[in-house]
Amino acid sequence: MEITMSQNFTWNAGPVSMVFAYDDDQPVTMASLSIGDTAVRFPYQTPLAEVMTTDTGHMISCNKLTHTVIGRELRYSRHQTDVIGHRNELKIVLEDEDRDLEVTVRYSVDDRAPMVQTDVTVTNMGLEPVLLDSGGGVKKIEPLASAEEPLLVVNGDMAATFDLGRLLEEHLSRRPPVTLALRTSGDKKNVGFDFSSGLVTDMRHALGRDPGSCQFTGAYCMEPEIFGRIPSGEAVSIIPLFLDYIREGRLRGILADDGLWMDMGTPEAYLQAHLDFPSPAPRIHPQARVSPRAFVDSHCVIGPGAVVEDGCRLQGCVVWPGVCVPSGTCAERRIFYCSPTDY
Repeated sequence: MEITMSQNFTWNAGPVSMVFAYDDDQPVTMASLSIGDTAVRFPYQTPLAEVMTTDTGHMISCNKLTHTVIGRELRYSRHQTDVIGHRNELKIVLEDEDRDLEVTVRYSVDDRAPMVQTDVTVTNMGLEPVLLDSGGGVKKIEPLASAEEPLLVVNGDMAATFDLGRLLEEHLSRRPPVTLALRTSGDKKNVGFDFSSGLVTDMRHALGRDPGSCQFTGAYCMEPEIFGRIPSGEAVSIIPLFLDYIREGRLRGILADDGLWMDMGTPEAYLQAHLDFPSPAPRIHPQARVSPRAFVDSHCVIGPGAVVEDGCRLQGCVVWPGVCVPSGTCAERRIFYCSPTDY
């Protein structure tokens, strides 16, 4: 259905003419495009920009891009035109105040050629930190790291009891750029590994060499030289860098099949880890308050300062520190990460 917009502006750049329309409660759209004698009108309002996320926004669990509604919630802020030699530029700035996002859509036309170039920049304007992914996060800690000593890196959503000390010892014995901790069991055995040489031969079958016999645990030792290969301030994965070292024959691995290991990248896996892993402390913290008129089964974990009020019935739940579970709550395999008044 076509929606009538109350505001519009036109950009003329050599052989190209573009009309944009917007409204206070509608995103900016391209209403029409003319190049020379050819003109196209767009009756359906498609937002200029769409902001994509990986999976559900959780960077580690999946690299699949997923559509969002952010594009339709971006609103016109301002636009600017520039002429630099033969190049004409238009910058349209869009904002989503609720998410503190600023999106700049840039169009560029050389008046000697009937062609439009475009790019989009998304900027986080709020206080919430930008997720830098597995490579960008490592780069960010460079000022805190030694310029000479190796660094032990462990993914934040991994739970394990295998010997990290052995990983460090093996790395120090050879000092390759990277040594990965691998397991021969798991549901994502996509790492190719030469058991005789200790070299990693492929990851995610990206090089077409080996479909994989091991799973990467998310723990590795790295040399400071890695920092020089990661761009600053960008959300980048560490995997392409690992693939570069595989091509160079310099990425090593060790088997870490001892102990337990689990990827806790989903709420379900996080809950399961509390069942599978031995608890180093009482499952109900001494500083937690559980009403004698509440039922909490032996699989629950109640953090310090947490309160479980009268009449609650919790089974296989995790209650974070300081959270109050209100009276009468009945729940099974649920994570209580904030009190109802905090929602």
